[in-house]
Amino acid sequence: MKKIAVILLMLTGVSLQAQTDSLYHVAFILPFNAEHTYFRLEEFLDATDVTTANKVRISEESTLALEFYRGAKIAIEQHQNDKKMQWHFFDNSSSDSLTAALLLNPVFKKMHVIVGSAGSADAAKVAEFCRVNKIINIQPFVPRKSLGHYNNYHLKLVPTIETHVDNMFLSIVDSFAGANVIIYTPSSDINLSIAQRFDSLFTNYNKSAAKKFNVVFINTKDMLVNGKKTTAAEQLKTGQKNVWILTSFDENSVSGSFRVMYENRNKYDIAVYGMPNWLNLENMRLDYLNHFNVRISDAYYFDSTAVLSRTFAENFAASYKLPVNRNSCMGYDVVNFISTALQQHGNEMLDKLPSSRYKGAGYIFDIHQNKSVDGIINYYEAKHANVFMLRDYTLQKIW
Repeated sequence: MKKIAVILLMLTGVSLQAQTDSLYHVAFILPFNAEHTYFRLEEFLDATDVTTANKVRISEESTLALEFYRGAKIAIEQHQNDKKMQWHFFDNSSSDSLTAALLLNPVFKKMHVIVGSAGSADAAKVAEFCRVNKIINIQPFVPRKSLGHYNNYHLKLVPTIETHVDNMFLSIVDSFAGANVIIYTPSSDINLSIAQRFDSLFTNYNKSAAKKFNVVFINTKDMLVNGKKTTAAEQLKTGQKNVWILTSFDENSVSGSFRVMYENRNKYDIAVYGMPNWLNLENMRLDYLNHFNVRISDAYYFDSTAVLSRTFAENFAASYKLPVNRNSCMGYDVVNFISTALQQHGNEMLDKLPSSRYKGAGYIFDIHQNKSVDGIINYYEAKHANVFMLRDYTLQKIW
């Protein structure tokens, strides 16, 4: 722990595996919040009892950065005999103004790839800097589409909500063809746009499918179907599979919907599809989600039976005495992905990667182009997402 605290003092600009003749330079801009985190760790180390130590908290942003860095460092150490790569780490302290100041350093214009940052405002500054200076920008934290508007140097490794919707739709087609589908949405812009995307996918599918879905669209603003007031429960059908899709991110809205539907859980055959954030909501009733075997999507999946994943977990535990998690896996996978892509394709990696797949320890990166209506590249994105079902209070990968 003391070693980590000392390292944090240095993270205004750290280079790992530095070589003067390196061909490729990669910078990571991460919210270590080094000074603040250092003092929190000092408090932890100086605590005289367990109760006091347990009260010490590091910010979520700093935790993410440290976990990502640990995974990245394991991957970098595995490439230690490769003299072509040089890796640089910078602390922007979760500040868009500090990010702007960092980017004034001439060293950034010499980078071949810049990764980050983790906040929306500072990520936007990094994306724009990379677009102007024609530097590849890899974004493994922020899925905002606006970061990549007409930016063919921007690659999102975290799926957009559209990617989550598309993969959940495909899992419904594979599992419940011909089901009775109820799309239930609040009227706010983001919720409604997600519901409309689901509706459009089903409509297009039904045009040529032999086994068509019956689809009902209910907006809570008016609760109308074919001009008549209704509820989601009234649209359930006996004797067939019902797929209930709730496109709300709001905890109160979701909980309220489940309370109303709960009495029908044993009367109808219902599969519920929800939003990726549901399990992270602090007061969400897990018993509701478990009773309905809710399906949600997530890009992260650690398969302990896979050789790469198991080897990474063993090396990580040996180095840090900790288990891997989604952030450390992302750090590990991003470094391996960049190293492989640059050495295979060089500065043309983004042009060469579309329709290719990288399978890492916790993530799969299926790279595709996202184009505007006029055919211009908006950005590149990873399109893979898994679908999980909650059963016996355990998430099981089903698609």
